[in-house]
Amino acid sequence: MTQRTPTTSLRVRAKLRRIIIALICAIGLAWILFSSLQTIPRHFLDPIAVNTTSHSNTTTTNNTFSATIEVYQQAPLRVLSDAQILQLLRIELNEHRAGSLKEDDFAGAIRRVSLHKTLYEAHSKNVTELTVPMEDLESLLFPWVKAGNKFKSISHLASSFTGRGIVMTTGRYHFEYARHAITVIRNLGCTLPIQLFYIGEDDLPKDNRDALELISGVTTLDIKQYFEPNGPDLSGWAVKPFAILASSFEEIIFLDADALFFQSPDVMFNWKAYNDTGAVFFMDRTLFAGTDSPGLKFFQSIVPEPSEYAKTSGRLIPKLTVHEGESGVIVWNKRTNLHPLLLTCVMNGKPYRDMVYKAYHGDKESYWIAHEALKMPYRWAPGAGGTVGFLKNATAEPTKVCGGLYHPDENWKPLWFNGGILRNKHSSDGQVSLSLTHWATDRTFKSPQWEWETPTTPFCLLPNDSKTEFGELTAEEKKIAAMMVSSWDLLKLPVSKPSAG
Repeated sequence: MTQRTPTTSLRVRAKLRRIIIALICAIGLAWILFSSLQTIPRHFLDPIAVNTTSHSNTTTTNNTFSATIEVYQQAPLRVLSDAQILQLLRIELNEHRAGSLKEDDFAGAIRRVSLHKTLYEAHSKNVTELTVPMEDLESLLFPWVKAGNKFKSISHLASSFTGRGIVMTTGRYHFEYARHAITVIRNLGCTLPIQLFYIGEDDLPKDNRDALELISGVTTLDIKQYFEPNGPDLSGWAVKPFAILASSFEEIIFLDADALFFQSPDVMFNWKAYNDTGAVFFMDRTLFAGTDSPGLKFFQSIVPEPSEYAKTSGRLIPKLTVHEGESGVIVWNKRTNLHPLLLTCVMNGKPYRDMVYKAYHGDKESYWIAHEALKMPYRWAPGAGGTVGFLKNATAEPTKVCGGLYHPDENWKPLWFNGGILRNKHSSDGQVSLSLTHWATDRTFKSPQWEWETPTTPFCLLPNDSKTEFGELTAEEKKIAAMMVSSWDLLKLPVSKPSAG
């Protein structure tokens, strides 16, 4: 038998010590790696999970990514390192290259905007390796921004926001209404600067623009100088959210060209609803209760988990109406609600606009739905759309009021109405100024009795409660109403040319 020498025993013990130390280091390293991965699901860090171009894997990839985003959004943003954020962004870009998002994948578009919001708010601004992937994502979502050659990125665009102001859009058809609306609010003492957008020379000729800019504080701006308009195919209602985004103001009040006010619009900046959320929208008329409308079905398809506010304070989900919002007036803090605004633009641009406008009457529902889709708070102004105007038959129906689409302020006092001063601006027989004496509103959403407009008569409302939902304008409000009519008549007069000599 061979005997071990003392030297051999020392060598064996030294070797064992090295093995034990190596095992301890390996275990420690594994524990550190395991702990770091708990901040983010494993498939965040595995590009193989999404690096595929096969059609059979597209659905799996989509579902995996959706689950990943859901977990990610529930985690505190501070636990993610810049490297992890970068990897998350690469996953999204890889998925796009795999062709997983189709033109009719509205939910996918919402998810991408949600991802952009998360990365925009979470990543360190000085991490240079994030720049190119973020640019790629913005090129997918908002290609019209950089293509417009005014803003390099969404961050660059947002850095231009400052102050408060009014945003409007108009073309040659609504030029007279816009000039009248601006004249009215200036007569009410509103001094907020006004930026009025149009879509090229053919939309609003120079003589119209010059006439508008004669009013103090009004600037006319061509949206084509801000964004590339052909991609989203800007026209009609669709230009409204793009104008809001392009405006230089941080806090905006958007006004339709035919919105007329009884009070200065800037009072809405003082509302609690606005100060709580930075987003206040107005409701349309309550119509067709109990209908399982295409609008409700579309909403449920893209917002499967609506907020409690939408369920309890809105009317669409409980089927009290088929029309929820209207977009004649919007009060928005663009910095606080940048991504709902961006998503609203996506919803009103090609290719998704066709889907939205098929479900709804134009742009009007897209604003609050964008907040719901991104789980960001907003508020409805008091009551559903009512009417302000004249009594149709003071003897037979003493509380039935016919007139424009009416909205009160937070204290239920007359604030504004939509549609302009004429009985029916769309009809040659309706070119008669409204007589503004009474108002009717809808506080309860319980199937108020509406009478449809005719070529000579506007919408009429018979409210449910004559004590709380009906009233007569005060003497001061009637003076303002008279000013609306007289200023319209004055603006309609032909401009006299100076006599020669």
